[in-house]
Amino acid sequence: MVAPSHQRKTASIIASVFIGFIILSFMFSGYYDKSAYMGPETVANVGGVSVKMFEYKNALTYRVEMMKQILRVPDLSTQQMEQFKIRDSVIEELVNQKLLIVLADKMGVVPTDQEVANEIQNQPYFKTDGVFDISRYKLLLQQNGFTPTDYEVNIKENLKEKMVYSALSSVPISSKYVEERLKMKNNTVKVSAIQIKKDSLQKFIEVPESKIKSFLTDANNLKRLEAYFQTRKEELNQEDAVEARHILVRFSKDKKEDVAKKEIEEIAKTVNAKNFAKIADQKSEDPFGKGKGGYLGRFGKGKMMPEFEKVAFELKPGTVSAPVKTNYGYHLILVDKKIEAKEAKLADPEIKNLLVKELIQKESKDDLKKLTDNLSNDLKGALVGGKVANIQEMQKKYEFTYEDGKNISELDEDVGAINLSSENLAKVFAVKNAQSDSFVFTDANFIKIVYVLNIGKPQIVANANANEIIKEKEGEQKIASDELKVGIMKYLRDNVKITIHKKLL
Repeated sequence: MVAPSHQRKTASIIASVFIGFIILSFMFSGYYDKSAYMGPETVANVGGVSVKMFEYKNALTYRVEMMKQILRVPDLSTQQMEQFKIRDSVIEELVNQKLLIVLADKMGVVPTDQEVANEIQNQPYFKTDGVFDISRYKLLLQQNGFTPTDYEVNIKENLKEKMVYSALSSVPISSKYVEERLKMKNNTVKVSAIQIKKDSLQKFIEVPESKIKSFLTDANNLKRLEAYFQTRKEELNQEDAVEARHILVRFSKDKKEDVAKKEIEEIAKTVNAKNFAKIADQKSEDPFGKGKGGYLGRFGKGKMMPEFEKVAFELKPGTVSAPVKTNYGYHLILVDKKIEAKEAKLADPEIKNLLVKELIQKESKDDLKKLTDNLSNDLKGALVGGKVANIQEMQKKYEFTYEDGKNISELDEDVGAINLSSENLAKVFAVKNAQSDSFVFTDANFIKIVYVLNIGKPQIVANANANEIIKEKEGEQKIASDELKVGIMKYLRDNVKITIHKKLL
């Protein structure tokens, strides 16, 4: 599973800590001359800890070299520097590193002189034939404008960061906690569930003509209607559009372009407006149009491939196009209808009635409750009775989410695309073994109907594989550590004074 972006970011910040930026310059830029970067010495101040200009320049050089390798270009353009926010991300990483030093100082983390010496002596750049070479060490530092004291301060800071990071990565997790998690993981249940968005049902509330007429006799309602129209006007404006169908023959590695072209040309010889839908169901290789006569629905300009769109908007309704090539393959297009652009006006009776109906539906709380109660009962009965076809038929009308026969554990929060709260899960897992039950859960926005098909038997953790227990513990420790790191970095950013001189970057 891919870690959340904020966790990956934190990890990348720390990863660069373990090798000093000065050493990185030896790898990617030859020798780095600190004296070449004259001018302001500090580009940022993080709680009293400075980000030096030479650190920023060196980190920037490293990042640019890495991006050049990734993009396989000889150099980065100004546009690419802006696009990938190179300067911003470099200063961001440096600030985060200095925040860790601030934290280390608060925690009293101080590397010993021996730890600093060991770190330097283990770096390969200062070794000759695998052994630390004091002469090489002094020469490299001199050539890069550093004294041993400068460099040892840099290493000491890196070690502070490394030690703090190590401490944050060692969150203790009790064995009892791991055992309880494994019990919950191994306790499973099979459920089917439905989720209905309450607001989506408003449009199904019946509004008689008499109510619409009554609404329009009230002056206050007319003002409300005008205000509501202004919020919907842009959406109600009609752009140029077409309703169309197509037959698609794809070309790929398995089917060469010339073969696909011959196939579409053969189909074109027999297809016409009357048999188009039938042949589309038989011959089209577009799975979304199968069973719908190749119907694409209504679409405006900019929604389809340019080659397809050009033909669709130029074609007369009721005529079939010649083969059209796009990246998807070869198409035959039939336009059912053309819709001309039209500005929405409240004076239009159709629009006025639509908006009045919507306003009345929004206020019909009792009618909505009655509808949701009846629908919930019908769906609950269909779930318990295993009437899948009935559920699918109702789903077409009411457009709810339906998940059939999903296995979940006590640790799962989701039944497919349906989220259950901890209180919901507790009720589901309170069902006794070999029994079934159904529930209707409601909150401010959703109705969730859950049918418990069967309860699994919890696995005895004492007999679990030792590797499974170790893996579970390591996983939980990593999650806890990552959350701790993210939380601490946020706290530091919120509470430590950070000053960045952006004009110097």
